[in-house]
Amino acid sequence: MYGHNNEPQPVSSQAKEVKSSRDVQLLNFPKVQGAKQAAELDSHKNYKARRLLLFKHAVGCVAARGEIQFLDRNTRQRLPDLHLPPRDRVLQYVEDTATISKSIAVVAYTNVKPDSPYQASIIDFRDPNRHCRRFDLKERPHVHSGKSTKFGITALCAVSCSTTSFQFASGGCGGADKSIYLWTVKPKADNPAAFEANTVILPMQQAHTSAIAGLAYMAHKDYIMSAGRDCRLRITDLGAQKVTSCQLVEQGAEIYQLHVAPPRFDQNQTLLLCEMKKSKIVNVLDIRVQAKHIIQLGPKRKIVSSEGSMEKDWQTQYTRGYFTGSMFLRGTEIYDLRNAKQSIPGGSNIPVHTLLDPKQSTIMQYGGTTVTYFDFKK
Repeated sequence: MYGHNNEPQPVSSQAKEVKSSRDVQLLNFPKVQGAKQAAELDSHKNYKARRLLLFKHAVGCVAARGEIQFLDRNTRQRLPDLHLPPRDRVLQYVEDTATISKSIAVVAYTNVKPDSPYQASIIDFRDPNRHCRRFDLKERPHVHSGKSTKFGITALCAVSCSTTSFQFASGGCGGADKSIYLWTVKPKADNPAAFEANTVILPMQQAHTSAIAGLAYMAHKDYIMSAGRDCRLRITDLGAQKVTSCQLVEQGAEIYQLHVAPPRFDQNQTLLLCEMKKSKIVNVLDIRVQAKHIIQLGPKRKIVSSEGSMEKDWQTQYTRGYFTGSMFLRGTEIYDLRNAKQSIPGGSNIPVHTLLDPKQSTIMQYGGTTVTYFDFKK
């Protein structure tokens, strides 16, 4: 933890605890069997994969233009009658998504025109007949900069969900907007099929100096963790409404994605996993020891595509892995934090988003117009 003026407190005992957590004997190293099935999506000239959304009965495959196709979670087949069409590509592009519950998700957009009508949409799967619909929120808190060619939201994270409302956080795309907003969304009283939102800007002390690239919510401490292309990690205490820390993680290493370690692996919930641009490896940080690197997953090596050529842009701002237990799934690699230098090869295609379906014990890799499934057993 941090004291006044963000100076770190003595952490010798905590550092020992962190070190011991890395020395856990490796047991039951997971096994990934060969590719069992690949689901092909309908494609068009401008199709670009973005994110997977895991609902109760279906998996949503979100594309850059806002199109969402769905796969059945059990049969892994495309559901042709369940489809949300593309948005106007001249106005907005999908930047990020957040799954709120088994029936609700949020899609965020970066807009290229000031008159774009929305910045976030709710994907609503509450219909008992399994019909899905998209509801555009009218609130547009992220401002437009005259010097910037785009505005809107570049990062999302889910915060809370109850029977009456849910919350998520959004980060601005830079320029004049380096802010983070907390959205509280609930169904309208006169029309439960529609939604209304209230937005509150989070404290701006020690604000990021560039676009917000990654957001994560640490529920145990009620913290919003934010990372930017300024290579800084910022911690905002929602309860106290103040910034507790803003630190440079690594000079020149833009942070693209943030993940909070699951409670079953990190009982203290102080570990963060960062996907960075510079190193193309994954760094695990502990906020108790001034966000220092305590684990680096995988060897420092070049990423090579299935064709054998160098993939210089493999780790982009849209590439996102997935944390489950002590496992981190990213790209074509699966890491166990109990044995950080080893990895298990997954598939040959380089996906944009990797996700675990716990119901099916299956890894899903979404890239291009294909979702590839791998059996995952411990």
